[in-house]
Amino acid sequence: MTEIDGIAIMGPTGVGKTKLSLAWARVLRAEIVSVDSLLVYKHFNIGTAKPTLHEQSLVRHHMIDRVEPADSFTAGDFCKAAEERINEILSRGKRLLLVGGSGLYFKALLGGMFGVPKTDPVVQQRLAERLKKEGNLKLHQELSRVDEASAKMIHPHDSYRIVRALAVYEMTGKRFSEYRRQHKQQKKIQVLKIGLFLAKEKLDEQIRQRTEQMLSHGLIEEVAALKKKYPLTCKPFQSVGYKETLQYLDGGLSLAQLKEAIALNTRALAKRQLTWFRSDPEIQWRDP
Repeated sequence: MTEIDGIAIMGPTGVGKTKLSLAWARVLRAEIVSVDSLLVYKHFNIGTAKPTLHEQSLVRHHMIDRVEPADSFTAGDFCKAAEERINEILSRGKRLLLVGGSGLYFKALLGGMFGVPKTDPVVQQRLAERLKKEGNLKLHQELSRVDEASAKMIHPHDSYRIVRALAVYEMTGKRFSEYRRQHKQQKKIQVLKIGLFLAKEKLDEQIRQRTEQMLSHGLIEEVAALKKKYPLTCKPFQSVGYKETLQYLDGGLSLAQLKEAIALNTRALAKRQLTWFRSDPEIQWRDP
């Protein structure tokens, strides 16, 4: 390995990571490894702002369309697969660009993943059924009682990680936060971390424009088709853009309310992502 193996382009959703990474990759003759918890899923394209087939044809991408929507795919699974791709890229003497907005995946990939037992499908299904009946907030309150540290780190609307933390506790009797504390960070690859930042007003406007673009490109039609093929418990259905569109299809939102809900929840997501990334002193912040 060289002293610096590559560049990591990080930042909140809607800030312009895809556009910049495509430009950099072509100039540097680099390959892109997506560090995103949703782009790994097949068929969920518009709502995840997945690079188009044309964009992927311009620069070689990795860790996109890896698994079926109903399959379980953890941060540990991501690290294992991404490390294989990174080693292969570097072995060919190519430059490396890590691009994405998933702070957890970046942390696990660059610092090492702490060992957590695989979730028992029976336990996972039981908690998923409770989630559907009782709602996110009820299960988040339960998590606060058994694992306060994890509950403080997991947003009350992040149903996937709430269920994951509760499942680990139910299976092992050990708090998810304890596994995290026992883990010692060990850098595996060396990257220059570049964080993209825009003023709130400008980022809000880009998020509004992106919401309009997703809807004009067929987000509603995409979700309607996916709803017929896959269970609503799939992780991608819980993400911003998809969960609101499901509400719209069920008659719970008007089109105007759908646009507002997606934009509002995307802004909230961007805020949480920035909070995560700002805790890393190694990130150099730049205007895109």
